[in-house]
Amino acid sequence: MYLKYDNPYLLSLQTPFVSLTKDLLAILEFALTLKRAHAVMFMTEQLSTRGGILTGRVVSDKMKKTVIIERDITKYYPKYKKYSRTRSRIVAHNPETINAKVGDMVEIAETRKISKTKAWTITKIITGEQA
Repeated sequence: MYLKYDNPYLLSLQTPFVSLTKDLLAILEFALTLKRAHAVMFMTEQLSTRGGILTGRVVSDKMKKTVIIERDITKYYPKYKKYSRTRSRIVAHNPETINAKVGDMVEIAETRKISKTKAWTITKIITGEQA
C-alpha cells in the first residue's frame, strides 16, 4: 500500500507499509488532517548523529531514557603558569539498547534537539558493567 499526499503541508509518504494496525493508521490520518507533519513520529532507538563526539562519566540515571554525563576539563593558562579545573554536565539520551548506568564511562555524539536540554545521545559504553 502506497500513500501519497501532494499537499506541501501534509506528510508525503511513499514507503510501503507491510502491516499497520488500525490505530496507527488512525493516528497517521489524524496528524495529516491537522496538517502537522511533525505530529507523526515513529519512535525508534536510532538517532542520526552529527557534529561532536565526547566521552564522559554517567553521574545520574534517575530520568527515563535520559542520563547526565559529567566531563572533567583541565585548562592551562600560560601567563599564570597554572591549571584550571572545571566540570561540564551534559544531558544525553540513553537508548534502551545501551542502557548506561551510574559510573559507566560512555561515548556521546551530538544529535538533533530531542527536548529542551537534550541534544546528545550515548553511542557506546567504553568502561562499565556492559562494556
